[in-house]
Amino acid sequence: MFVLLSFLNFYSQPMKLFLSFLTAFTLFLPFTPSHPPIVEEVETPISDCYHDQSDLYWRIGTTYGSKKLASCGSDAQYNCHAFVMAKLEGTCAINWSSPQSTSYPCPSEHFGSTSGTHSRTYADWSNKAEYLQVPGVSGADIIYYDFPGGVTGEDHVAVRDNTQWGKFISKYGTDGPLVAHNPDGTWYQLRQFPIPIQESDKEYWVYLGTIGSGASSIQVNQSEVFNVKWKSGVTYNWSVIGSNGEVVSSSGNYVTVRGLSQGTFTLQLTAVSSTDTTTLTKTITVTAPPAPFTEITGHYFAFGNFNTLYFMNPVPSTSITAHAACNGSCDITWEKTSGTLNATISGSQVSFTMVNQGSIGFRITAYLSGTNTAVLTRNVSFSNEQGGGWMESTPGQGGFLSFNTKDIVKVVDLSTGHSVTYSQSEWIETESKKLASGFYAIRFYSNGKLVASKKILSKD
Repeated sequence: MFVLLSFLNFYSQPMKLFLSFLTAFTLFLPFTPSHPPIVEEVETPISDCYHDQSDLYWRIGTTYGSKKLASCGSDAQYNCHAFVMAKLEGTCAINWSSPQSTSYPCPSEHFGSTSGTHSRTYADWSNKAEYLQVPGVSGADIIYYDFPGGVTGEDHVAVRDNTQWGKFISKYGTDGPLVAHNPDGTWYQLRQFPIPIQESDKEYWVYLGTIGSGASSIQVNQSEVFNVKWKSGVTYNWSVIGSNGEVVSSSGNYVTVRGLSQGTFTLQLTAVSSTDTTTLTKTITVTAPPAPFTEITGHYFAFGNFNTLYFMNPVPSTSITAHAACNGSCDITWEKTSGTLNATISGSQVSFTMVNQGSIGFRITAYLSGTNTAVLTRNVSFSNEQGGGWMESTPGQGGFLSFNTKDIVKVVDLSTGHSVTYSQSEWIETESKKLASGFYAIRFYSNGKLVASKKILSKD
């Protein structure tokens, strides 16, 4: 007995050391969870949710400071990156205060379909100008986790829940639930995947949005206010590229611009944090302001008679004075465009002497008062044709007009210049033509030659 005890005492110390070494060695063996770590970019088949959807498995509950917001489902096959983009760029508004017992298809709808898998990556959103990296979690919209020691692409991203202080929302793969949690309370961190995530393994980002609010088309001398989202710690530098607009004033994430001349200019924002810089732009179109008038009207005098100015105006051989105006404030000019007659132009008035079978044409231009901005133009002509004269339909007869048969009869609407030509047989068959109320010229041709013309005022 003494020998046996001595033997055990002799070997007890080395044995203790061996057992201690063996225990320490096992501590360094990698942890292998029962569910392989979810790799965000790996797509799962449609309707394929991981078989264990229990709160215990996904570390959901008050013990972990988390809450399930929605379950996995066939219409919610999107990953964490897709969820973040849909929530910030779209209308997906699920949060701590409004969980649901079913799946949440909004991000799938944002990307176009509730069927199929919607996977996005870090590059899909971080390369956009609307996203800016910031130095810390305070005020950040996004936490990005880059798993240390893993292969490229093993990462995760969570978006801030603005309804519950200090909470972020994660979609766990395409086959897991949607969960709100603490900044360091993701499933990956609670399961120590693959080893504890350090602060150096994280990135923080804010979403500025696009330049919005103001209209993308403004008028000359019109001011418009534009903005992006306000984020703490971000400096906003606004500028204009191009000579057609200017910055009137700016304050943080807001800017007021003004259109200077017709054309386009680029509104530019350079947003700066202590760790990143991004540039957003918006093209603004500058148009002329609406005219205070929409029509050029006029009249002319012949033999002391007052006549409405039409597109085409048959007149007698005499002195003619015409005047043009707008149905609002404007400046008028006349410009001779055809004919050999001499004309005297004075502001909104023109005078000339019509001769037998003569003609003359003008372009009338209306400008904004006191400017060189032309808004409307109108062409008019005056002519004297053989047999020209007046003929008025009998009031109350519906504008029925009858003429002797000629080879060709052409009816011209003097207000529009539109004409209709009738052959001799067509005119005989109809004998008379009913004309809508208006001012017309009736021209008669024989053997291709104009032989007579009448000016008609048709009345209903």
